[in-house]
Amino acid sequence: MRGRMMMLMVATAVALGACEGPEGDEQADAADAVADTTKADAVADTTKADTAQADSAPEADGAPATTPDVVASDVAAPVPELQVAPQALDFGDVAVGAHATLSLMLANVGTGTLSVTALELTGDSGFSVELAPSSGAAAEAPALPLSLAPGESQEVLVHFDASAAAGATGGLTVRSDDPAHPDGLPVPLHAVGTGAGDSVPAQAGGDALQVVPQTRLQLTPPEPAAGAPAPARFEWTVVQPVGSASVFRPSSTSPTPTFEVNVAGQYEFELQAYDQDDAPAFAPMAVTVNVVPGAAVHVELLWDTPADPDATDEGPESGADLDLHFAHPSASSGGGDGWFDAPFDCYWFNPFPNWGSTTPGVDDDPALDRDDTDGAGPENLNLELPEDGSVYTIGVNYWSDHGFGCSNATVRIYLDGVLAWEQADVPLGAHDFWQVATLAWPSGEIQPLTGPDGGPSILPGYPTPFLPDPIAGSPLSSCP
Repeated sequence: MRGRMMMLMVATAVALGACEGPEGDEQADAADAVADTTKADAVADTTKADTAQADSAPEADGAPATTPDVVASDVAAPVPELQVAPQALDFGDVAVGAHATLSLMLANVGTGTLSVTALELTGDSGFSVELAPSSGAAAEAPALPLSLAPGESQEVLVHFDASAAAGATGGLTVRSDDPAHPDGLPVPLHAVGTGAGDSVPAQAGGDALQVVPQTRLQLTPPEPAAGAPAPARFEWTVVQPVGSASVFRPSSTSPTPTFEVNVAGQYEFELQAYDQDDAPAFAPMAVTVNVVPGAAVHVELLWDTPADPDATDEGPESGADLDLHFAHPSASSGGGDGWFDAPFDCYWFNPFPNWGSTTPGVDDDPALDRDDTDGAGPENLNLELPEDGSVYTIGVNYWSDHGFGCSNATVRIYLDGVLAWEQADVPLGAHDFWQVATLAWPSGEIQPLTGPDGGPSILPGYPTPFLPDPIAGSPLSSCP
């Protein structure tokens, strides 16, 4: 699939809005503490260490309970454990000559201090890597070897510079003293350099184009007529599908902007150019682009956050963060609903699971091609070859509102490129989990999941492996 993107947010989220309920300020404080945990922080805080405890021996024959002696051999030695998130980085399409950066989080989820000794790149020379500096105006990036205490994390910045219109693959190996990974922990890297062959000419009467979601378009003006001066100013406009919030890069006044078509549907681009006297240089020229999913199953999550004044801005804490989940029938975790199961729930922390055949070239695994952490979406999931006899479950987790409050979520399910089902504008509050629907294959039957009141099945304050218990039972939001 083209244009796979997986972004992991690393800045700290702002607190949630005021809570309502009988506990008042205490519940609000608890909600604030939860909201201040971003995905990167949550990964770092998730440890697999067990706390050693010595229990009192039970009474026997009326004898008083005693506490057994704990010898040194009974206490496990501290062991470091390296965890990376996400587990692969896909830059998607990057225009030739352009630069892209993705973030990777290293976390010590063990009980002993972790030493990260090397970050080794292999593959395409367009990839580069560096440790991110800590926060602060005069902050400097740390040096290797890097020491991480239990629960600590470090951001790594991976860069890609596209030098040719071709696919690029590589790998980043993180070497450490984690005994479980003596040869290092590998992180696959992928990108596609795009050139003129991917551009969309804005010519009047031009043929309509058809592309798949997440195609980056390189829009171009027509060549000036012989002897005519080049236009002095350009203005691009677009009419895009409902829910799409894509923008021209670097701006709509660039003569050759890029535009990523992330939402399925029809896009109508129009170009107006002006001469030195600010008169129209030629009649408006248009081009139509139809975006049609190419996978057998394509799931699209979009959302609108009324309190967010600009859903198109990007960066830490600049918008609400909702997450798409797609669970295999074998998924089972927590209360048995299967959400956040490893490896059978495909979501931001497990974007490219291996569910099907191990034969190379068999594309039967799902892929979360886009994780939007700061705006209106979309988040897209594709499955090329669903398993016959399987019933998949689709869900949405409101990870963090970043202070913007309630959001209205929309899920669309496409089967073989055709919209088969949609549920729009479902109100969600921070940490709600919307259990959306089941999808049976090969029948394609979609069954919406409902709550006790007959409406959408929403689990409030849903605990996750990253935020286990503090939100349970807290009225974190009140959405209509």
